[in-house]
Amino acid sequence: MKIGKQKKLCGMAIIVALMIAVNFLKADTATAVAVSEKVDKDSAKTPFLKAIRLDKVLAKAYSFAGDVFFMLRYYDGAISSYTESIRLKQDNYHVYLNRGRSYRQKGRLDKAIADYTKVIQLKPDYAVAFLLRGGAYGDSGDIDKAIADFDETIRLNPQIVYAYLYRAGCHYRNKDYNKAIADYTRVTILAPDFAPAYCYRGECYGHKVEFHECISDCTEAIRLKPDFARAYCSRGSAYIMVQDFDTAISDFTESIRLNPHYVSAYLFRGDAYVKKGQLDKAIADFSEVIRLKPKKAYNYSHRGEGYFQNGDWDKAIADCTESIRLDPKFAKAYFIRSLAYEKKGLSDKAKEDLTKGQSLTSEP
Repeated sequence: MKIGKQKKLCGMAIIVALMIAVNFLKADTATAVAVSEKVDKDSAKTPFLKAIRLDKVLAKAYSFAGDVFFMLRYYDGAISSYTESIRLKQDNYHVYLNRGRSYRQKGRLDKAIADYTKVIQLKPDYAVAFLLRGGAYGDSGDIDKAIADFDETIRLNPQIVYAYLYRAGCHYRNKDYNKAIADYTRVTILAPDFAPAYCYRGECYGHKVEFHECISDCTEAIRLKPDFARAYCSRGSAYIMVQDFDTAISDFTESIRLNPHYVSAYLFRGDAYVKKGQLDKAIADFSEVIRLKPKKAYNYSHRGEGYFQNGDWDKAIADCTESIRLDPKFAKAYFIRSLAYEKKGLSDKAKEDLTKGQSLTSEP
């Protein structure tokens, strides 16, 4: 029997066993109440108290079942189990937290946020709840609320590394690179061997046009994690900006070796080949980008530009036409196709594309 299939069957067996246990506990609850009514005739509260005690046990059983479902990545089952646990016992903040995690895995961010908020109501000083809710807010695009939650996480527990890491990511999305750099720097202090923090900080430096700092940080990330494809790609991009095309190509090539599906590495290596005048190699890389991402308009216009620079007007026109089909509002494709039409002596078509491109760039 294959290992994967064996694991699946074991998981199913665990689930079945748990469900049987839950059903027995349900039966035990009813039995206990009936027995207690006969035995404890003088105390009307006894059966009620026994039922409550068994409900607590049952709530734990459902919570445990939810944990197993979550571990097996069966999130619907986890949500159902946690919900039943909450029905039986409404004040266990851990169950709300775990159900929120399950909702987030399903992409149901509003439900996840509601559960994390309930955790915070039950335990206002629980830093992890703010961390997870901040992550859900970030996933939903509400960056300001995400940052506020990460701020509170750090206030409650300044040693939680991921609070700085996630907040830095929010600042990066807001293009507030100085704040992002400050947070990534804090991560490097708390976790000095965490390679991604150096890579991400390096990318922030790149956006600030501080390319040597970018190269330095990405080099440190690579030292800590030699198989870090993204760090090679980011460092290669910085090398392009300082006109060191050969080193850039070397970095992109290593990035591709580590991750043959890394689109950005092919795209940027193609750009480096263009800079070196090696257009056939550039076009080959842009073709690989299209193979990996065939529905992105930019990729076709990029290769079309390569064909144009290589003097292949027909292929340039074909690529730009496909780019426009995928995104009729992509101005760059019209401009490149206009130039190619002009080279072929098709002045009317060239003028029409030029006018269209200009109209798109002037739109608000």
